[in-house]
Amino acid sequence: MRSCPRRLSRSRRPRLVIPHLVDLATAVLQRIGGRAVRLVEVLEVVVADLKRIRYESQAEQIDGRVIVYERALDRAGKILTDLARLNLDERLVRVSEAQGLLLNQIISGVLGDVGASAEMLAAVRPALATRLRLAEAGKPQPSRLVLALPGGGR
Repeated sequence: MRSCPRRLSRSRRPRLVIPHLVDLATAVLQRIGGRAVRLVEVLEVVVADLKRIRYESQAEQIDGRVIVYERALDRAGKILTDLARLNLDERLVRVSEAQGLLLNQIISGVLGDVGASAEMLAAVRPALATRLRLAEAGKPQPSRLVLALPGGGR
């Protein structure tokens, strides 16, 4: 059995959140909300065409289409409220900022490890900020330097 302090130190390590996964989760939630709203719109037409909302029988029964419409309204309202509460756009900005800071720390640390001068570090920071903005905007980033990574990767 591993000791508790080792587990704690691992949990405190910074983790990179892959932006496209966050974007994907946001898109899925927004798509579900859109579908719920469209379902309500379709059911509004169905319910509007009803001549009566109750069946004529000895027992009082509400037409099932009215019940489905009511549930769809309730569910759509809940989904949209949940989406609004999540502040997804604000959270995505915070994740991007945290990733930028982490990348800055990693690159600065690597440059310091290989003996880069303070002047070189000062020159790298604005270039790194520019590259991060380009990456966030999805713009290509040509490079004159090609790094060979272990295992044949680039």
